[in-house]
Amino acid sequence: DVDELLRAMRDHVTEQFLEKLRASVRGRESSPEAIACLGYAYIDFFIENPCYFQFLFYHSELDINLDRENPDDCPPFVLFRTTAYALFRNSGLPEKEYPKKLIALWSVVNGIASLLTNKGVRYSGDWHDIFTDYFAQKETIR
Repeated sequence: DVDELLRAMRDHVTEQFLEKLRASVRGRESSPEAIACLGYAYIDFFIENPCYFQFLFYHSELDINLDRENPDDCPPFVLFRTTAYALFRNSGLPEKEYPKKLIALWSVVNGIASLLTNKGVRYSGDWHDIFTDYFAQKETIR
């Protein structure tokens, strides 16, 4: 059955993606640099597996609710959100600001992944530098 095959493929890609992200923060989950580690791992995963981006975000019935915390969201996103929220909490950001800051931060990482996996977009620089420059801005977190 095609639907079962697509679900199995989605689960396989999601698990590989999640493991790459988990490995990037293993042992430093609550450290200030954890979200940066996730961002770099996120970008690396799609550099290594460019066809997975289109599949995961456009063809796999991925479900992410940006309006509220949902434990049933895509597991890699749940890890990203949990890590970002811990960073926001530790930096003293008011809780009401968490969702907007999360969307902005994820938009940068996911946007970079979208661009680097698009065959029609060429860039000779290092994609990690784009994220580094964004993340280095103090207002990214506060």
